[in-house]
Amino acid sequence: MAPNGKVVRSPLAGKVRVAAIGYGAFGAFVLNALCGLPEVSLYAVAGRSPDRLKVFAERMGIPRWTTDWQTLVSDPKVDIVCVLTPPHTHAEIAVAAAQNGKHLFLEKPPFTQPAPLCQ
Repeated sequence: MAPNGKVVRSPLAGKVRVAAIGYGAFGAFVLNALCGLPEVSLYAVAGRSPDRLKVFAERMGIPRWTTDWQTLVSDPKVDIVCVLTPPHTHAEIAVAAAQNGKHLFLEKPPFTQPAPLCQ
């Protein structure tokens, strides 16, 4: 973030593309931190409320947003999936992202049940 409070972004070339699943208080905190890294591009964000999600994506300068997180974990342009949702949703999203060959940023707890660890 620039000293004037504006988010500074450069072209996607050479950057890792991050898709965020979730954008609540913790999600916004993480995404604000990531947007300051020169090697990171916030590529997409997913959430449940289309109106709030659109406003958030526009405010953060995230070019793509969706209410269907599955499209992001399967998107070949996504390098890293940040799982920024409540803990009870972590397993399904993390397993799907891993099955699609994505790198994961996942805050604890990774799972609320041990079964996903076996997949």
